[in-house]
Amino acid sequence: VSGQIIITDVDSTPGIFGNGTLAGTYGSFTYNSAGAWTYTLDNADPDTDLLDTGQTVQDTFSLFTAGLTPFNVTIDINGADEPPGATPWSDLFQVNVMDAGPSGDDQFEPVSIQLKNGDIVVLWVDLSGAAPGDAPSRDIVGQVFDPLGNRIGSEFLANAGFSDRNEGDFSAAALDNGGFVVTYVDVGTFPGVTNVIHATEWATNADGTVGASQARTIFASTDPTVRATSEQHVTSQPGGGYVVTFLTGNLTTFEVTANLVAVDSDGSAAAPVSLPLSRVFELGLDFASASMPNGNLAVLLQSQGNSADTIDLWIGTTDGITIAQSTIVTLGAVALR
Repeated sequence: VSGQIIITDVDSTPGIFGNGTLAGTYGSFTYNSAGAWTYTLDNADPDTDLLDTGQTVQDTFSLFTAGLTPFNVTIDINGADEPPGATPWSDLFQVNVMDAGPSGDDQFEPVSIQLKNGDIVVLWVDLSGAAPGDAPSRDIVGQVFDPLGNRIGSEFLANAGFSDRNEGDFSAAALDNGGFVVTYVDVGTFPGVTNVIHATEWATNADGTVGASQARTIFASTDPTVRATSEQHVTSQPGGGYVVTFLTGNLTTFEVTANLVAVDSDGSAAAPVSLPLSRVFELGLDFASASMPNGNLAVLLQSQGNSADTIDLWIGTTDGITIAQSTIVTLGAVALR
């Protein structure tokens, strides 16, 4: 917790004498001469650990004004019991319980996200076919943990709704509505389509377990010359929506283009938008996307070519799920010898 101390002293210059950090019974108090302060609770301290739910104690710190008038700052601390069976995170433990099945015991590409309530979702690609509803193919499995590292519920099939083929190359993001979304590349879901990008949106229950899921298709092309690459990324938007950014490649023109699809909190999805970021197939193509607090979007595209490395930044303003305007800036083009 932090704040600002305001001192009015008619006899001297307003403010606090000096800067520093003071140790208390339950935590530490840091301050500066301008009056800004921060109190940090030490949860590992034995005195803090003994506090019970409903118990209120105080940490008091003695300071001086700039005119050397003494005064005290008192911090109220409310105790809280740890939930039954709670244990802190250990240095190392195995996240996946089911690790053997018809296809062996292959798990890889772990990703973790923290939800709005503080719980943590760990996701990974699974080849074992051992998870509930998991076919003997490539799928995405997840497990929820509370902030102390205790399992909440059981492992679940994160790519629910599309699990009959090979799903992987995934990305995940926590949503403002308390849930989360997993986006992934699906190889061979529809006849005549080489690969598809899907999303499975998850709600969470009051007890922290995963709730209902909603699956949707983000991108699918029946054009044999155009396909989505394995590069895709999801980022949350204020209000519960999200944006999926992905690359598509044209096998005829050898051009790679950055695209995005915005999904609103009510499930409304806009048509894919091709960004003015494209490259001819080169030695390497990487990109990243991020949402800003005001809802705007930023996409970085880096290409490594035979003659130069180039990094472009695209910034788009949004109106719901509509791209209102955009700006593109070339951040750097480095010639290679």
